[in-house]
Amino acid sequence: RAWMVPIEGCRCWQAAELSQALPTLSKQIHPCEALEEGLNRLHDSPGTPVIAGSLYLLGQAWSKLEREPD
Repeated sequence: RAWMVPIEGCRCWQAAELSQALPTLSKQIHPCEALEEGLNRLHDSPGTPVIAGSLYLLGQAWSKLEREPD
């Protein structure tokens, strides 16, 4: 599954655009209104979460993630 989140201050793919470009994967692409919503969906899903995209996205996500103790 892919949860598409907006990246503040950057042009980025929208879920509808990506679904149109990749119709065979469209049922796996889900829009999110904000990064927090995407992170919540990742947290609640089974499997190992992966944040992929630009360094801008990673930077915004990093500031919102809590680091787990060693």
